[in-house]
Amino acid sequence: MEIKLFKKILSELKNNLSLNKNYIDKALYEDFSKKMPVNYEKIFSYIDKYDGRNTFPEENKNIAYMYNGLPEVTIELILDSIVHNNRITFFITSHKELNRIIIESAIEAILNCHIQNAWLDFDMDYNEIYLKDNISVYQEVSFIGDYYEYQKIEQMIGKKVKYYNYGIIKLYIDMNEYEEELKTINDYCYKNAIAIETFDDIEDFINSVKEEDYGIIYADINVINQMNRLTRADEIVFNSFPYDDYKFEVKR
Repeated sequence: MEIKLFKKILSELKNNLSLNKNYIDKALYEDFSKKMPVNYEKIFSYIDKYDGRNTFPEENKNIAYMYNGLPEVTIELILDSIVHNNRITFFITSHKELNRIIIESAIEAILNCHIQNAWLDFDMDYNEIYLKDNISVYQEVSFIGDYYEYQKIEQMIGKKVKYYNYGIIKLYIDMNEYEEELKTINDYCYKNAIAIETFDDIEDFINSVKEEDYGIIYADINVINQMNRLTRADEIVFNSFPYDDYKFEVKR
């Protein structure tokens, strides 16, 4: 992939998303209980971070991604697949109309650059049955979202699945001490369609958190020291919510 060509794809993608803003707004309005506005700044920030890309290490894989259709994840997967020359199939469990518009905008951007779409495969009817029936096609399968749903999918298809916890947060918080912080976190998660499970009992939190989880703890230093020793989560944050840094990234 030439740098100039890749930059043109990014430009065309931004242009197409802007042209389709009304359709995306409508899809979001219908998908997210008629309350969630499109966050174009967030979507475009995922595109902008690729603007300085000057290396394109090819992997040449067929990869299946199953997730709940968060638009920033879709954008990241689209651009990552082009950079690494992977053909990806989207298995999206919700917000399908929204993602149809985004993915078709990306395919149109590719075609506008006078190259074939060798990277993106999406159909509204793709589901876990289709994935199981065609599992031999994919060198890699990834699931993004709820851990128990991931376990069910892995068992169903009979193949190792890579797991991402993005979009699911477990929060322990002293609700009296951090009342305002809790309101801010809940508001952020609501507006960004992030699922959050909140605990105010230390033992419940410790027993619930798994190694694969993304955890946040708001508490005094004594509680933090106790929970830091006992919690199993690999990704955990103390007395802070990483609003700007909480982003989806493809693991390698």
